[in-house]
This record gives sequence, structure tokens and C-alpha cells, in this order.
Amino acid sequence: MAKEAWKYIGKKMKRKEDPKVLLGETAYIDDIKPRKCLMLGIVRSQYARASFKVDFSPVQDDPRVLLCISGEDIDKETLPLPIISSPSGCKRIPWKAIAIGRTNFVGEPLAAVVIKGDIYQLQDILERVSVIYDPEEPVIDPIKAMNEQKAIHEEWGSNVVYSTELKKGDVESAFSPANITVSERFSITRQYGAAMEPRGVIAEYEKASSQLIVYSSTQWPHFVRTLLAEVLIHPESKIRVIAPDVGGGFGNKQDIYREEVIVSYAAKKLGRAVKWVATRSEDFVSTVHSGDQIHFADMVVSKEGLILALKDHIIADVGSYGPMSLGPPYLTLLNMTGPYAIENIAIKLDCVATNKTPVGAYRGFGQQQAAFVVERLIEEAAIRLGMDPITIRRINVVKRFPYRTATDRVIDTGNYVGMLDEGEEIMKKYSNVKSDDDSEVLGVGLAFGFESSGIGPSFIQAAAGARHKGYETMTVRILPDGKVEIFTALSPHGQGLETTLSQVCADLLGISPDDVEVRHGDTMSTPYGYGSWGSRSAVIGAGALYRCVEQLKAQMILVASKFFGVPIHSLVYEDGKLRHRSDVSKILTLRQLAKIAYDALIIPAPLEATSVYEPEGLTVSGGLHVVLLSVNKETGITRILGYTCIEDSGLMINPDVVEGQLRGGITQGISSLLMEGLHYTEEGHLLTNSFMEYLIPTAMEVPNFEIKHIDIPTNLNPLGIKGIGESGIIGPSAAIANGIRRALPDSIKVNSTPFYSYQLWSMKR
Repeated sequence: MAKEAWKYIGKKMKRKEDPKVLLGETAYIDDIKPRKCLMLGIVRSQYARASFKVDFSPVQDDPRVLLCISGEDIDKETLPLPIISSPSGCKRIPWKAIAIGRTNFVGEPLAAVVIKGDIYQLQDILERVSVIYDPEEPVIDPIKAMNEQKAIHEEWGSNVVYSTELKKGDVESAFSPANITVSERFSITRQYGAAMEPRGVIAEYEKASSQLIVYSSTQWPHFVRTLLAEVLIHPESKIRVIAPDVGGGFGNKQDIYREEVIVSYAAKKLGRAVKWVATRSEDFVSTVHSGDQIHFADMVVSKEGLILALKDHIIADVGSYGPMSLGPPYLTLLNMTGPYAIENIAIKLDCVATNKTPVGAYRGFGQQQAAFVVERLIEEAAIRLGMDPITIRRINVVKRFPYRTATDRVIDTGNYVGMLDEGEEIMKKYSNVKSDDDSEVLGVGLAFGFESSGIGPSFIQAAAGARHKGYETMTVRILPDGKVEIFTALSPHGQGLETTLSQVCADLLGISPDDVEVRHGDTMSTPYGYGSWGSRSAVIGAGALYRCVEQLKAQMILVASKFFGVPIHSLVYEDGKLRHRSDVSKILTLRQLAKIAYDALIIPAPLEATSVYEPEGLTVSGGLHVVLLSVNKETGITRILGYTCIEDSGLMINPDVVEGQLRGGITQGISSLLMEGLHYTEEGHLLTNSFMEYLIPTAMEVPNFEIKHIDIPTNLNPLGIKGIGESGIIGPSAAIANGIRRALPDSIKVNSTPFYSYQLWSMKR
């Protein structure tokens, strides 16, 4: 069907999910209150590196305390948690649900207590549990950690968890006096996902049937079920995982967490429902962080502005190491060439363990760090050459598609020159703006930001050492009244997936989106799949849905063939009706067909189809970010006066949903440079462990965005859809850093995140 023929795809439509949220009818994890539910609390480490011993005697005689759990207790009946991202050659550790004898970061679980009572009583009891520590000097700086003689995990012998290097072409020959070499050190700090709802888990266990039901605020319920079965040594068929309404995830809830194991273990031991919900300060130290990379990077450019070589040493601080810690820095490595045709590269990656909270998935998954480095380098090259920032990018961007980068990443489609042409006009408009305040200077910055989206092909996941694969299974059922149900393992948490899948289904079947219901989040009723992450839900969900509908059409044609007594090839289904190609009297609506099929008077044919879909490759979405900003020369305060994103979103299913995702991502990208940063003391204590210290944007800090589209549909899936859930976050920090660079004197470079206003003073000295 041609794009112009779509009735719902590509059209704005109010989100079907919103009324439930607006009316307060959602059920988040803490809203679920099983009968006679017990409360579980976790005793967490107060030291970044120490040996310890837990003493439960101060609370064991308290009648409210029903179970005390030590690391030794749970280790006897469970296996270590698996490492999910493990590229070839990486080190592994037995990752215990509760630490035994040694702790390696502030916030690590040292023990758990289950009580009959409320959260306030629980906190009082937890404070009475005695922990005797023998502190050691922690390793906080990743560069020092690389050379530290005493490894954090003694069995390793070194704090370097994983090392690899990508080389292509002749890099060293480019380093010639005839060329320009830009050498910079970049430091990109940690961030916290700051989902509206902290993590939580509820587990119920029925001893008679050995049935374990787990409610978790997770992004991938089926995979959690698989991993829990392994760790708990419990049949997967006896575990049901439910992701209820989830108040945001941003990738942080795409993991297997210790608390899921601890709560499930407690429920099994007691035969009762057990609940744990993190406090905000607890979530800050126990939920995975993102970022934390240092780059020593060199870009060699000819005097004509052509990038001749890129060299980089990435030192990624992965914290004390967790199941997903190696995934994001590995993707940083693969994305280091950005949208540019750089043929000669030498990029080394060292992933280093420190005494901090483990890193893991977060929106962008390592791609924003790569964009920050390469976009800052090319900006510095333009300044050194006295070249316009648009011109140097126009010389170097990829112009023919598909294009395989030097890091072996494939860019499917795009129009980067067209983006630069549009960006040039915006820059001219912004450059004409004048300030009437002598205390501030204006700057215009730009940067590209792209993401590999629609994460799916299992061969790509396997090559990166990812245990989680990329296929998705979907079941679509036409009910007797002609309404449609979609059952999917995709697990949305704010993306508007119920709306977008309904729009796609409506167009493919010729019905109304109001006639479609999307069921998700329950492993009992949905087919196996890997959930919502990696900007994959629309791409892979629509692909699976497309295949299911093709099967349903074939089923309906078979039913109608028997009903009318005509050959199958004489019938066609379109626009919600099945008709004969030449006999206009032979026509059935979807509802009529459903009734005939379910009555089974002609042929028993309940209308249901299940399909597995795996994409051929990764779609690349994103665009050019152009920002107008002011910097106060005295205070260093930066204000964004204008912001335009020129975006390639592929075929948009719902423009409102797409732009909502883009605006959210851009906001997080702006905040990652100007506000957000997790900071530790030398002793390994997190200084920014509440929203008093860890700054997130409010409506006051978020500018008005203008989003322009140069959308090029992909050829990697039937509908031309690209994933866009993370593309918005990739480019903003680099664009703003480049804008500040243009506004301020030559000696002031923004090569680290976040950039706080007070840092301007230290740069001036």
C-alpha cells in the first residue's frame, strides 16, 4: 500500500494510554497491594570498599521480623546472576544477589530483612541491624584503577575488565606536519535515569503448586523470567512475571537486578507475598548509572577540511561491574565515526572497574558519548582551519547509502547534506540575533546526533556478546465481534506503543484504531520476546504485526472461499472488507467474517496468527541539532534562546508520539551538559544522591524546540519505520558545547560534562 493510502499511519492521533494516566487509574508497583503482603528492606553498604560482617541479633527477637537473609543464606539456594553483555575476552565474576564478606560500592546489598509492618517500621528495624566494617581505600578514579596493584575483584588480578581495539586503514601516515592534528581530552560524567517511579518488586509464592508470581517495574518481563528461573533454580514454567504500569524506564529498567532475586527468594521461603520498593535515595545508588568515560582523542584533518584519521583511547568506568556494564561502552566504540566517512581509525577501549555503582543501560546506550567526542573534535578542526562548521561537515558526511563505516556499522539511509543545507539557513537566522545585554555573549552551535535503532538482528547482538537477542514474537487475534487483540512481549513504559500499534493494525486491516486492544506486560498471556529498549518497539512490533496480519488475511480468504464456494484466488481483502474480484454481490465485512469463522458452520477457523519477526539490520535515525545560546560573562550562566532539530525519523506512525519522544530526548541531552552529573567523594560516597543535589530540568530550563523533518524511510522493514526513542538525546550536549565554544574566547573549551556556570571561572584563570 502506498504511503498516500494510509488512513492512520503518519497521522496525529491522541494517545490511547493517556486517559488512564490523567484519571489516576494506573497501577504502578507500589499501588499493588497483595493480601497479607510483607515488606522487605535491604541493608546497604556504607563503604565503597570494605570487608564486613552482619549481625542480626539486635532485631531477631522482634516479633515483626519474619526473615533475615544474609549473603551466605541466599547463596546456598541460588546461582550467581548472569552477565548479560559479555563480549569475547571480557572478565566475569560470580555476581551474587547479596554480597558475601566484601563490598565494592556504597549501596551494595549486604543483607535483607522481611517484616510484618509498614515502611516506617521497616526503616527503624533496618537501622538496628549491625554491620561491622573493615574499610579499605577505594579506587574511584578509572585511570588510577587501571594501574592499581590490588584489584577490586581479587580473582581478576587487574581492574581492566575488557579491552579491545579497532583498526582500519593507515592512521599513522596521516600524522604529518602538512595536516592539522586536533588532540583533546574529554571527560563525560555519570548520569542517573531519574525515572518518575523508582524500581520495585513484589513476589508471591504458592507452595502447593510451586507457582512464583513476580511483579517488577521492568522493561523486559520475559527475559527477567528466564534469568530468574536460572538464578532461583526454579522451573520457568512455574514463574510468571508481570510488568504493571511502569513509570518510566530510560533503559535503567532493562537489566536483571539483585532485588528481583532477593524478593523472589524471600517469597519462596515464607510462602507469602513480599514487597520491596526503593526510596529515591536508595534508587540513586542501586540503579545502574550511565556514561563515565574519558577519551584521549586525535583527529587529523587536511588543510582542505577532509578528515584523514581518527585515533582515540576510551577509558570507560564501569563501576563495580554488573550484568549490562560492558554494553554501552562497546556501542560507544562502534559509533565513534558518527555520520562521517572516516576511513582510517585506531580506537582502543578499556573498560575499568572502580568502587562505584555499576553502569548499565540508559537512553542513548553509549552513543551520545561518541557523538560528543567526534562533534567536538570536528568543531575544533573547523576553528583551527578558520572554516565554517557547516562546510567542514558537508565535506565529510556520508553521501551514499547504505554505507559501512570503518567500525563495521551500516548506515541504511539518510540525507545528511540536505540536513546541513537546512541547518545553514537556521544558523544564518540565529547569527542575526543581537543581544542588548552587555554582560552576555551569544553563540551558535551545531552537532549531528544519530542512533542505531530498532535493535534486532540476533547476529549483531551475538557479535557484541549480548545474551539478549533481537527477535520479537506477536500474536494477533480477531474476536467474534470483529474487534482485534494484539498480544506482545514488548513492554512500553511511556512510549505510546498501544497507540502506534493500534494505528498500524487499523490501517493493515482497514478498521478503526478504537477497535484494537494491545495486551502486554504479562508472561502468562503474551508470547516470548525481549521487551522495549533500543528504540525497537515500533520497528520490530510493526514488523511482527505486519506478518500476523498477512496470515490473518489468508485465513479470512480461506473462510470466505468456503462460504461463497469460490476459489481463493478470486477473493481479495482490502479496506476492512473481503470481496470477490468480479462479483460485487459477494462481499463480507470483518465482523461478518469473524462471526462465520467462530460459528464454524463452514470451517473451524478461529482467526488468530502468531509471527516471529527479526529485522535485517539496524535502522539509523537522528539529525542535526542547531542551538542559539547566551553565556553571561560574569556568572557563566548559559541560556538557550533557540533550538532546532532537523530529524530523520523514517516513516512516522504518529507524528505527535515521535515528536514527544524527540522532545524528551533533547531535554535529557541538554540537561546532560548543563545540569546532570553524579559526583563521588574520594571515599566513594555519592554526593548527588537526591534531587536537591542532582539537578534535572523543569519547565523553566526547557526551551521551545522547533523540529523539522527530512525523513527517509528505511528499506530494512516492510513499512520503512525507524526507531527514534533515543535519537533526541545523542546530539544536544555536543551542540551546546560547540555553541559555548563559539561564544567564549579561544582558550575556553567545553570538553567535559556537565558544564556548570562556576567552571567558567576556573577556565579563565
